[in-house]
Amino acid sequence: MDFVRRRPLTVFFILSVAIALVAMWIRTMDPGALGEALGDMTAKNKPANIFTAIEYSMERPSLWHALLFPFAPTLAALIVVLAMGGGEFRQWLSRLAPWRGGVSTASGISVWLLSLAIFMAFVGLYFIMVLANGDHEAATSTVQRFGPTAAIAILGFAVAMLLSPGALLEEMGWRGFALPMLLRSMSPLAASVVLGLMWAAWHLPREIMPLMSGADGVWFKFMVKQASFVPGCIAGSILATYLFFKLGGSVWSGVLAHAFHNELSVNILLGSEPLLDLGGGWALRGLTIIEVALAVILLLLVGPKLGQENSPAS
Repeated sequence: MDFVRRRPLTVFFILSVAIALVAMWIRTMDPGALGEALGDMTAKNKPANIFTAIEYSMERPSLWHALLFPFAPTLAALIVVLAMGGGEFRQWLSRLAPWRGGVSTASGISVWLLSLAIFMAFVGLYFIMVLANGDHEAATSTVQRFGPTAAIAILGFAVAMLLSPGALLEEMGWRGFALPMLLRSMSPLAASVVLGLMWAAWHLPREIMPLMSGADGVWFKFMVKQASFVPGCIAGSILATYLFFKLGGSVWSGVLAHAFHNELSVNILLGSEPLLDLGGGWALRGLTIIEVALAVILLLLVGPKLGQENSPAS
């Protein structure tokens, strides 16, 4: 227990990776299950959210690995805070509040509404782009994915970020535990970059199966993917840290920033956003470019402290 108290972040990260590896081992028991489930969801035009993840896992138990994997950071954080004792567990749970640490109700609600407005603006931009290209089928399909009518679909878009399984299951680990720990000894910008790198590295176990497939060019495809994924994780981490301070240390800062990416990528763009072709087979995802641009703009506006000096977060 003394080692856990002295090296909580190290233990947390090792446990997170170990649990993720267990999830990937479970996946090898039924390697085709996830692809078949995703194919069925696409055929039925279902959104990938926490409800559909549980639904498919109930129908095919081997798919529980798809829930265990994102839950790994939160489970690791729970183990560490319980081992640390003292008030760490209560402090950790307190981060589940939508805003905390002296943030007023008006300020907290304004942050939530602004986050929603930005997300909805990008959803609107997507529709403008597909309709301008004459792809009415894609627009109709996207609306129907979130509701049987346009009015209900708008509500579906509005709550989508609160149903993103990766964000909901992971963030009590990343922003609920790791970020506050890093901020004890690092500046906000440094903590954001380190956590972004940790976040990206933790995802590597899910790349084991593709890399071991022996397919032609698999390692090159992996490198091209990481060229977008790692900067995206760092940019997302910077945005989440800013929201963390605005919400007084609430874990929902991470959920909002994380779900912004996941929902646009998985349920709106379906992973097919425009690419910036760099030549030689290298390309950057359009969503990554947007997130990096948002992070740079934020840093220029508020500085490297990311609003910490005006925040009651603890």
